[in-house]
Amino acid sequence: MEWLWESYRISSQLYAEIKPGQVIDEVYYQKYMPVIRQRIDRAGIRLAGELNRLFNNEPVPAVKFAAPIQSAVPGESVKLENLKNYIGKTVSVQGKVYSVKDIGSMVLANMGAAYPNQLLTLAFKGDTKALAGTLEGKTVSISGQVIDYKGKPEIIVTSAEQVKVQ
Repeated sequence: MEWLWESYRISSQLYAEIKPGQVIDEVYYQKYMPVIRQRIDRAGIRLAGELNRLFNNEPVPAVKFAAPIQSAVPGESVKLENLKNYIGKTVSVQGKVYSVKDIGSMVLANMGAAYPNQLLTLAFKGDTKALAGTLEGKTVSISGQVIDYKGKPEIIVTSAEQVKVQ
């Protein structure tokens, strides 16, 4: 389910940039070639793990992946209130973390206000989940790509380098 969710989030973001009737040109294709290569790499690693598990009857080991493309790249510094205007862009934003909730596959942190009035949700995945639990009540700077999740801005945090505690 986590792999499915990961693919869904990425494809939703890519499709959101295409207008009905728009022709996908070489510029668009080249822009997302690194994402395509990353997805193929992950699929290969995961398939190998599943095959090893099937043929050796052993659990699939956890695989640590590098941060997604653009995730730790500092972007344009924007105000928390304006994030909905930066969907699909890599930004840096600062704000207070009001609440944190562990939902198993990820830890969600709400900036700007507590849920459901948050201005930004941070989705901490992988090794960064433990970091999320230390942020409640603190002011932090986050760098990452803004995506839309059910009409609200969200940044997926997969590297501690994306987070700076003030």
